[in-house]
Amino acid sequence: MGWFKKTLLWCAIALVIFTLFGFFAAPLILKSVLLKELSASLNRDVSIGKISVNPFTLRLKIEKVLIAEKGSKETLFSLDEMESKVSPAIIKGNIVLRRMYLKNPYLNIIRNEDGTYNISDLMEKKTPQDPIKGNAKKSTPLVFAFRGVVIENGSVDFLDGPLKKKHIVRELNLTVPFISNIPRDIKTDVQPILSLKVNGSPYIIRGKTKPFADSRETSIDINIDNIDIPYYLAYLPMAIPYKVASGNLDIKLKLIYIDHEDKKEPLFTLTGDIAFTKLTVNDATNKPLLNLPELNISLHSIEPLAGRIRLAKVSIQSPEIMLSRDENGALNIPGIAPEKQMGRTDKKGDRPREVAEKIQEKGEGGSLQFLLDNFELNNGKVIFQDFSFDDPVRIAVEQMEMKGENISLAKDSKGTFFTSLVLNKKGMMNVGGTFGINPLTVEAKTIIKNIDIRPFEPYFTDMVKISVVRGSANANGDLSVTGKDKEDPRVSFRGTASITRFASVDKENADDLFSMESIYLRSIYFQNKPTRLLVKSVALSDFFAHIAINADKTINIEDIFVKEDTPQELAVAKGEKPVGLKSNLTRKEQPPYVKIDAVTLQGGTIDFHDNSVEPHFSRELTEIGGRISGLSSDAKTMADVELRGKFDRYAPLEIVGKINPLREDLYVDLKASFKDMDLSPVTPYSGKYIGYIVDKGKLSFDVQYFIENKKLDSKNSILIDQLTLGNRVESPDATKLPVRLAIALLKDRKGQIKLDIPVTGSLDDPQFSVWRVVLKILVNLLAKAATSPFALLGSLFGGGEELGYVEFDYGRDILTEANVKKLDTLTKALQEKPGLRLDITGHVDVELDREGLKQYLLQKKARTQKLKDLLKKSSANITVDEVKIEPQEYEKYLRLAYKAEKFPKPRNVIGLEKTIPVEEMEKLILTHTEVKNEDLRSL
Repeated sequence: MGWFKKTLLWCAIALVIFTLFGFFAAPLILKSVLLKELSASLNRDVSIGKISVNPFTLRLKIEKVLIAEKGSKETLFSLDEMESKVSPAIIKGNIVLRRMYLKNPYLNIIRNEDGTYNISDLMEKKTPQDPIKGNAKKSTPLVFAFRGVVIENGSVDFLDGPLKKKHIVRELNLTVPFISNIPRDIKTDVQPILSLKVNGSPYIIRGKTKPFADSRETSIDINIDNIDIPYYLAYLPMAIPYKVASGNLDIKLKLIYIDHEDKKEPLFTLTGDIAFTKLTVNDATNKPLLNLPELNISLHSIEPLAGRIRLAKVSIQSPEIMLSRDENGALNIPGIAPEKQMGRTDKKGDRPREVAEKIQEKGEGGSLQFLLDNFELNNGKVIFQDFSFDDPVRIAVEQMEMKGENISLAKDSKGTFFTSLVLNKKGMMNVGGTFGINPLTVEAKTIIKNIDIRPFEPYFTDMVKISVVRGSANANGDLSVTGKDKEDPRVSFRGTASITRFASVDKENADDLFSMESIYLRSIYFQNKPTRLLVKSVALSDFFAHIAINADKTINIEDIFVKEDTPQELAVAKGEKPVGLKSNLTRKEQPPYVKIDAVTLQGGTIDFHDNSVEPHFSRELTEIGGRISGLSSDAKTMADVELRGKFDRYAPLEIVGKINPLREDLYVDLKASFKDMDLSPVTPYSGKYIGYIVDKGKLSFDVQYFIENKKLDSKNSILIDQLTLGNRVESPDATKLPVRLAIALLKDRKGQIKLDIPVTGSLDDPQFSVWRVVLKILVNLLAKAATSPFALLGSLFGGGEELGYVEFDYGRDILTEANVKKLDTLTKALQEKPGLRLDITGHVDVELDREGLKQYLLQKKARTQKLKDLLKKSSANITVDEVKIEPQEYEKYLRLAYKAEKFPKPRNVIGLEKTIPVEEMEKLILTHTEVKNEDLRSL
């Protein structure tokens, strides 16, 4: 047999042996080895149904693989079939799988109550032994290529013990057509496709990646439909103080990742759409909080590593938000706080950690780039209920529409927006314009119509003592808001505003207090930094005010604005020492500037009631109208005032003058006149306080008030014409004075009583009140008329308060000019009052007049000496009392008078008359001057 035949025979024998070994022996050996090694390494029972090998095609097929739970017969993993086909390229050092096929793989995962898993032992990493120094060899990377990796109909059961939830994955299919790290293949795209159903929701993920190229370029399409949101919320790493009752999430995203070694930051981009549907959220008490039928978010691109977010569109359809505040003032939307700090590794190259840190740096550094191309909200609804007040508040916002474009965080970028809504069924608000976020800027046209004021009353009820019955607010104008870092924004408004059909009542008595048909403000300009309010005109029409004195003598409008106790007052109330306060107005701040060009009043009525007297007193001031022009807080400007009205619809009232109530120090220069008011209706007052009814009489007055620098100077001219008292009325409050006598004294020949009552005072004095002073003066006037008629006459006719006596200097009998004026005044009074009779008596003060006479005689003795000199030089006919001694010559004539005296005088040691000072001479002359009782009677 030749060598060729021998070779052919050996090849045939080898082929038979290879065939027999490959088809029959190899599967048995491989099965035995796999069962032994897998059972040992997994520490679990492993069974394999069948292994088949095709040595010619290098195909391996394994069927019915089963891995049991540790220490149990329950299934951990099972596989119906695994098939792989190896390429001959393995001989060259490359692993090339032509096919990797898994059919019906199944995995059962259990999370125990202590947080461990049924496969925790399999996931523990084995610590490799350190290589011996000097013997370590540089490892060579494994070169491989997989073609046709397929997982068909995989399943996973996951039981979460702590959360009592079971998750089911079915129909898991994965196809990886090709993946290789062979140099010639690294730029070839790997395109895996993963589809599965998680708890019945389908997921599809398509990818395209170059995992072994320098760029590691990857793109993944993620399609997830109908995710049940409440089912997965338990896995969030933070506690949510809400209860999500229902909601679905649909995700269609494309993820692109490119990491170039020559660039600092990799490119990580997300695009696609996210949709929430049928989302309902309840608060912590399981009451409805949010109902969101549809929210769609279209991502233009999100690059978290670069800090760039651009949303193409956010659309919200028919959201309903139910906000509430409980009795303690707590809202039903508390914040979200993490339950614990999430763990993160410090390993270098850990991409998830780097991503989180870079996003945080972008946000905290203020360089986050955000752009929303388009935003819309349709048919929104917000219900707000506040139970923190005695009367709960309910505010309903409906038909809310919002649109926005180009919403960006970029510096100096501006977008557009528009918002409209209906408030509490009747009110309407439209706001639209441009706005920017960095810095904050808003330029918007604002329209507010028919906003009901009543629902907002609880928020200002603690500041005023009124209850709003009705009233609507309106505004139309341009709103501007600009802001800077760490500063409050500057807000301005230019337009018109009004309140219509307003009515209010007194909280305590529920009586009508103030109402008006409308107050309209035209051409308003307001800003807050610095505070300025400019108004072209204000028109107040058809207004009504009710002023009442209660039975306890309090006034219904007294302290209508609730005043907060100052720290000093609170300290005093606690018995502590009050602490001084600094002014809230710093040097850099400017006081508010207010200017109102014109105020027009029309159709006003003031209704006055006094319930402190019996019978009750009621009167009306009607047809109030007029103007106030030039109101300003500028201290140099004054506003002109001209107001008119009628008392009881016939007696005219007129007020004219100038005021400036807006400056820091009130300025008033007003004159008011009131004519011919019938006095017979004031019988409740006359009966109570003077004890008589009024049969007839009319009252007129003219008053003038001047206030500047908190000082008041007023003049009150009162005319009472033909006052006639009727029958006496028994009243415990009535005066005991002879009122009829007082009136008779006050009346002139025409039957009129004319009074001029000036009042001055300081407005800083909390006890000061003009009408309190006037009333006090009138009461005192009656008392003076009855008990001190001379004092009354003096005040009426301008001769001083006391005409009952005429004063002389002590020891003198000469009338001074002031005393002559008193007598003239008394003469005038007697002419006006012919029925009066006057008795005059003299009076001397024994001690003071005696001393006065001595002083007079002393001076007379000095003048006598000068008269002697005058008579020597001239023959003029003058008396000693007409002689006048100048101060520089007084000592001369006093010394002559001293020498003429006969009483013993002091002498020196040689017996000569001693020269003494002026004071000593006066003392000696006075002590030797005698005034007798007859001298006093003569005086």
